[in-house]
Amino acid sequence: MAIKIRCVDCKKKISIDEAFAGGVCRCPYCTAIVYVPDDSATKKRKRRPETPKPRPESPAPRPKAPKPAAGIPALADSNEDTAVDLPVVTTSNEDTALDLPVVTGSNEDTAIDLPAVTDAPSARVSETRDEADKALAAAHGQANIPTAAPVKLQGIVSIVLAVLLVGMIGGIVYLAIEMTRPKVVVDIPKDYGHTAVTVRDFPAVAGTIKVAAPVVYCIDTSKPMRDVFEAAGNIVIASAKSLKGGKFNIILVGEDDDKILSPQPIASDKAGVAKAQAFLALDLCGLADQTRALKTALDMKAKTVVLLARDSAMGAKALAEGAFKEKSVTLHTIVLDSSDKGLVEMAKITGGESKSYTLSELETQLQRADEK
Repeated sequence: MAIKIRCVDCKKKISIDEAFAGGVCRCPYCTAIVYVPDDSATKKRKRRPETPKPRPESPAPRPKAPKPAAGIPALADSNEDTAVDLPVVTTSNEDTALDLPVVTGSNEDTAIDLPAVTDAPSARVSETRDEADKALAAAHGQANIPTAAPVKLQGIVSIVLAVLLVGMIGGIVYLAIEMTRPKVVVDIPKDYGHTAVTVRDFPAVAGTIKVAAPVVYCIDTSKPMRDVFEAAGNIVIASAKSLKGGKFNIILVGEDDDKILSPQPIASDKAGVAKAQAFLALDLCGLADQTRALKTALDMKAKTVVLLARDSAMGAKALAEGAFKEKSVTLHTIVLDSSDKGLVEMAKITGGESKSYTLSELETQLQRADEK
């Protein structure tokens, strides 16, 4: 069974076999020597009382000063009664309390034998690391100092914490984006029905088809559109008002050339909507070039294109399959007083929707909008 401990230097968890409990091991991360605790020896051992030291005996009587040597007169005042007995100065060290060694030319009689100076490198001051490790291991009853194993769990925990931190940051960024994004109604009330000329509380066209600004509306102006052009204009104005300030543009699709509301999409505020209402005037042509108008809408970098027509023109379907899908632009088609399948297929190719209205339905819806 392994014992898990923490390195005193790098503070990382390491694992060592319980056989080395009470000994030492080496950290695999920082190579520091770590003590392995012994759980079985947690109880404190009772210490034996030390034998009290015997009290020192009474001090010996103070020795008397030695008699002066021959030829040297004694001092007048003796030191016998003084607190400190001064030794008598003599010419030799025989009778002194401290015998100094005689200085000779060799080290034979000195207290410390100094090693002889040789030409070899300086002597080692401390043991090498291997010898020190062996000595430390032997002191703990081990043959050597084993290297502990790293605890893998702490690496996994670090990875999990890092992933959680990244997830939290991503969540905060997502919430910040959602809070600043304009609110869009997702659920469509049931009483909205399919009224094409009612202004919605969310960006939409033809009642319930959601759109994303900038939106470019393309209205066919060929002769078959004579009776439904006014209804097409009402649908466009209702949709523009629902953009709530989002940008839009209008292209009246002609035969040789097109009429465009603005070179670039404009804001759907009161001024923009008023400009659009004044712009919508029917100027019939023979055969409208829908392909050219759709290409112009793509050049305006529209996110949504709405085509209002009675039938599809040649080449428009191929454009929907090509450029619209490549640029991820959604095409919605409003079929007016007709049942043209080409317009329906064009919308499906780009992921858009298609709706059809008869002339009588459009007139009824216009009356209902006027009553409100």
